[in-house]
Amino acid sequence: MAEILPAVMPESFSDLEEKMKLMEGLVSMVQVDVMDGIFVPSKSWPYNENDRESFTQLIEKKNLFPSWEKVSFEVDLMVANPEAVVTDWVTLGAKRIIVHSNATENMDEVIRILSGRVEIGIALHIDTPISVIERYKKHISVIQCMGIKNPGYQREPFCELVIPKIKEIKNAYPDIMISIDGGVNEETAPSLVSAGAERLVSGSAIFDSKNPKETILALASL
Repeated sequence: MAEILPAVMPESFSDLEEKMKLMEGLVSMVQVDVMDGIFVPSKSWPYNENDRESFTQLIEKKNLFPSWEKVSFEVDLMVANPEAVVTDWVTLGAKRIIVHSNATENMDEVIRILSGRVEIGIALHIDTPISVIERYKKHISVIQCMGIKNPGYQREPFCELVIPKIKEIKNAYPDIMISIDGGVNEETAPSLVSAGAERLVSGSAIFDSKNPKETILALASL
């Protein structure tokens, strides 16, 4: 059975609080999608111009992340030059930080900063060769494959090219967990799991449904 991680793409801090609260008692961990409007066109909290202060307060005043007692979180950093901000997310209590391989030319520095502090994941886009993993395979716990061509948006169409990519990764790195983000729903989940995916990250399929709990259970059963 695959692990299901709801993808929270917060429009604001209040939206983050609401969605984290909704996940209490349903899952043990969510993925928080962070977008800066540079690496990907979209922006999410904390890069919205009107809501940056809430993030600064969390860091400086060491306030607690929403629902921290009941729901852990990993962060998917869809930002340029992630080495400049990863420490902030360690401070906020992220259990795992996922960095996109094509977001930085200083992945070695990212790995150096995070090693021994949190779990590390590397995200590969559809057209990114899996060879980029080789240098970092001893340091990462998750390879996240993007199941859509344009990361940073929810409701993007699923890209079938991710299926052979999962199989290729499974053969090359059988001991590293494979996670899929983008285009995950009840129709695509069976083929993803059959290909070798062990974690399914799903946003719109869960949060657009009338009953998120039933959707999570349905995805997990597939």
